[in-house]
Amino acid sequence: MHSKSFLFTIILFCSVSILFAQTVELKKDEVLLDDKKIFNYKIVSWSVYELHLSSIETNKEVIMISRRDNETPKFYDDDYVQIKFLQLGKSLEVKTDRPWKKFIQWLLENEAIDNAGNISEPKVDLLIKNFDEHITSRTIR
Repeated sequence: MHSKSFLFTIILFCSVSILFAQTVELKKDEVLLDDKKIFNYKIVSWSVYELHLSSIETNKEVIMISRRDNETPKFYDDDYVQIKFLQLGKSLEVKTDRPWKKFIQWLLENEAIDNAGNISEPKVDLLIKNFDEHITSRTIR
């Protein structure tokens, strides 16, 4: 009996997770969340790869996500991603490599941004507190 209730709980959790999953797409310079536009975007690839997210109302850049090679272009183990919340003057650095849309999903899951593209400063602060790895401050140059 206990195994049946455990199995039911697992199936219920998985189905609820799937039902509430949000689809993020990058199409034609637009970030779409469940087919609703929440940001404009631009990808830049000079010395680093950057994703620039802009407000759909003001067209001002609000978030920049950049992949950094830590000044070692042929050594990949020390690469990291920097996320800057430009209007808040805050940033975080994480050592992970994901597709661009996964970072946007991560920001949505942690409620740093909402379904309308608004940024929550208290949630950004919590995100920085919990996940910032302070990579550049720990790196000897």
